[in-house]
Amino acid sequence: MDTNDIVKVTQAAHRLIEDQQYYQYVFKKTERIVSVVFYVSQNIKDTSRNKTHLIDIEDTARNLHNVVLGSLEVRAHVADDVVDAVVQALVALESKLQIGYSVGLYNSNVLNLLYGEIDSVLRTIKKYKSVESPIDLSPASTAGSLVAKSTSNVSKSKEATPSAKSTSRREHIMATLESLGEATIKDISEVVTDVSTKTIQRELMSMIKDNLVEKEGEKRWSKYRLNKGQVM
Repeated sequence: MDTNDIVKVTQAAHRLIEDQQYYQYVFKKTERIVSVVFYVSQNIKDTSRNKTHLIDIEDTARNLHNVVLGSLEVRAHVADDVVDAVVQALVALESKLQIGYSVGLYNSNVLNLLYGEIDSVLRTIKKYKSVESPIDLSPASTAGSLVAKSTSNVSKSKEATPSAKSTSRREHIMATLESLGEATIKDISEVVTDVSTKTIQRELMSMIKDNLVEKEGEKRWSKYRLNKGQVM
């Protein structure tokens, strides 16, 4: 047995919680997805008509969190079953979110934001399968493709430039404000998790200059909302 074989055996014996990539890009990302689902759900103003759907989405998100949390204690070399369970829970949430979108709980921008995060986790989790999974882990196989296809060409054209990142960030902020009605920077940062609060603040200032967003109040009491003509 050479050095590389020894390293592989040692790594395989580690628990998934000790795998930095799994912890950061599967567990922590999934944890953020669940947090965003609950945060957005709690800020939906009229839930009376679709309360059953909302409860179903929250239960599915809660199950996903429990499954991925439990996966941390599993050792990498016997992780196939638990990885499949995480994948199934992610796809189940994606399907429930699609239903929520269909009945008007979420708009397409919020939905695509969540789908992008879920697809990112699904791509990362492939490496933890020692054999080919019976579940198709490709983003195109999931419910997210139903909405994402309509914007896939636009997204691809945006990936290459810094201005594209700014445009995507702006779209995420606008989707969040549309969903919440009005929000503080802290509220927005709970949903738009891939940038700092300072970056969000700068983007909001730019959006105010472009007449996309209105600001009410000063300093930490400031709240932001979309201009009426900008509601998507």
